[in-house]
Amino acid sequence: MALGCQNRTNYTRQIDGDAEAHLIVLACSDSPEDRERWMLRLLADKMAEHQVVEHRGKDTVHRTLKK
Repeated sequence: MALGCQNRTNYTRQIDGDAEAHLIVLACSDSPEDRERWMLRLLADKMAEHQVVEHRGKDTVHRTLKK
């Protein structure tokens, strides 16, 4: 392996464009009354609750919002 090269794992996209838009709208909305702000796990749970995605993973939410 050459210097400076990194091994990268290829991830399959778990959130499509519609789900990504839903996530952004949800993240920009007011947080639930009992919370000061949205947390990644809470966003993932709400996405699954609204049946936007089947699996709720905070890492997927993090990667999507980071980009």
